[in-house]
Amino acid sequence: MVIKMNTKKMTIKQNLALSFLLLVMIGLVGCGSIEVGAVDANTEEADAIEVKAIEIGIEPTPMPENLTYSNDFYGFKFEYPETWTLTEKDHSVVLKKGTNRLGINFRWVNESFNFGRTGFGAGTPIYSDKVYFMRQVIPEYVVEFEHLAKFVIYSDTSLVKIDDLAFGIVLEDLITNYMTLDLPDE
Repeated sequence: MVIKMNTKKMTIKQNLALSFLLLVMIGLVGCGSIEVGAVDANTEEADAIEVKAIEIGIEPTPMPENLTYSNDFYGFKFEYPETWTLTEKDHSVVLKKGTNRLGINFRWVNESFNFGRTGFGAGTPIYSDKVYFMRQVIPEYVVEFEHLAKFVIYSDTSLVKIDDLAFGIVLEDLITNYMTLDLPDE
């Protein structure tokens, strides 16, 4: 019985030594060949060693530039990303990107111009965030129907009032089928 214990101890010691030797060998193979004294740091050869940098070809995505829309008659302006196209109409500006459409209707507060919208599609407005429009903070409500984002209303009422102006602002997609539509968060 004493012999078996000593044999067992030897086997454990041998396994540990073999494992250590294997790790050392793997480490040396990973380092490549090493020549002791190949380059003396005090010789000219040491100055001739060239260190090459590795360049990674990942470029950051450039942020779109902002363009400025200005309406001299109503006396307001705002910035919008260059990735959206702008169309100006009577009492409105329409910005489009893909199938998304941001309609900004405007009038004087005391003007009786009707923006032409009589209602919205089915859904429940849920407060989502706040946005800045013409240096004002306005609430953003996502209208959800069956847990899908159908459109976004910017205001806690139907109009955003800034000074003597009233704005109706809605982000929507009028092309995609309403039942399958789910506006992306962006």
